[in-house]
Amino acid sequence: MKRHREWGKVVDELDKVAASMKQAADDGRKRMPKSFYEKLDRLTRRSFLVNDDVKTGLAAALEAEFKVEKAPGEADVYIGRVATDLDIVVSGDSDVFCYRNVKTMVRPTRHRGQYVFDVLDKSLALRKMKLSADDLVVLAVVSGNDYESKIPGKAIVTVRTCTWQTIV
Repeated sequence: MKRHREWGKVVDELDKVAASMKQAADDGRKRMPKSFYEKLDRLTRRSFLVNDDVKTGLAAALEAEFKVEKAPGEADVYIGRVATDLDIVVSGDSDVFCYRNVKTMVRPTRHRGQYVFDVLDKSLALRKMKLSADDLVVLAVVSGNDYESKIPGKAIVTVRTCTWQTIV
């Protein structure tokens, strides 16, 4: 129930934002301040409730067309283990890209209020960074991830010039 009350407050706030937008248009204003759009974006994201029924429906729709893997909790370790060369992993968590089995990743990001999907090809990225797959793992460990904070005093430049043995 608390979640529904909170959702109701968000909808009320969205109504106020819509009213202020209409008033601004009636007053002849052609632009709104950046803070207005930031608030609108924040409220819009909070206005969507995703309950178990929605998740189940989405999973069923995806499974009809794609191979979908589910794992409890943090799924990136599981995904990293079961991914094959032919799989494309869709995740907003860039840590997944560092797993050896993940070759191609699609990462949803936001740019100017729109969703953009970045396609990351690991072999191309490694070639451009002049790193090996093992170097990428070391880079992930040194830089920090979902499980551990970064190693103090070690920067990305260190990874490019050192081997794992000299970092530890």
